[in-house]
Parts: sequence; structure tokens; C-alpha cells
Amino acid sequence: MKIKILVVLILLLLIPIYSYSFETKILGINNFKKIEWDKFIIGAISSIVIHELGHIITMEIVGADYEFINPVSFKFSDNGISNEEAQWIARSGMLVQNVTGIILTSINNKSSFTKGYNFSSFISTITYPVRNQNNSDLKTLKKYGANSGLEYSIFSAIAFINLVTIEW
Repeated sequence: MKIKILVVLILLLLIPIYSYSFETKILGINNFKKIEWDKFIIGAISSIVIHELGHIITMEIVGADYEFINPVSFKFSDNGISNEEAQWIARSGMLVQNVTGIILTSINNKSSFTKGYNFSSFISTITYPVRNQNNSDLKTLKKYGANSGLEYSIFSAIAFINLVTIEW
């Protein structure tokens, strides 16, 4: 199963390259020559950074103790925080990431930065359950009493809407 998902993800990542190289129209997306790839990549990386910053800012606001496992992963202690605060820590990454996508799209849905940001947000959101099976925001939401399936569905829908409202 993991290999099939990995193959699909690699193909999704190759779509822009294939489209750019052969000037084809894939999934209704064409004219990739207008993308400024440096801005696209910066937007994609920014999406990941914003996700993690959402968690960090929320942990700081609620006063949770936390430590980094690696540059894009951390664990927090639930000592002294409520279940609701733990839920907000868990949901804040995807929430801030996707709401930022809405804001960027409403400001300029043609910019290469916005395209990269929303493309990365979409891929990272829809693949989240597969990529993060052990220590995940969704498991943390469920652990502290939230409906993680519903929240994941909402975040996925927002990420999809952000992606398709871009003028490619």
C-alpha cells in the first residue's frame, strides 16, 4: 500500500515538470512557462514552515512545554494544559497553513509564490495520514477528544479549493 501511495505522489510531483517540458495540458493545467520556479519553490517551502509555526505559536500561547525531535517535528507535554488546548495545538498547523492559503489566493491567485504555497499545502494535507502514522496531529486530536476525521476532511477540502481557485 505504501509503495502505491509513493508512486502516486511521485507522479503528482512530476506533473508540473512533464507539463512544462512538453507544453501539454494535464488536469486542465497548462502554461507552466509562466511559473517563476524560484518563487514557486519558496512558496512550497513556506507552506511547510507556516504549518510548523502554527503549532509553535499555539504552544507558546497556551504555555505548553515542547521539544523538537527534528526541524519539522516536535513533541509537547500535556502537563498543565487542558484537552481543548491540546486540540488547538494539534489542529493549528493545518488550520494556519490552509487559512494562509485562502488569504494568499484572495490577494493574488496568479502569483508563482501562491501556486507553490497552495500546491504544497494540498499535497501535504491530503497525504498527511499516510506520511504521519505514528506521531501525528490527527492522532493527537483524537486522543484529546476531537473529531479528527471531520477536521481532516475540512482541511482537505480547503486545501483542494485553494488549489483549484489558482489561475494557472
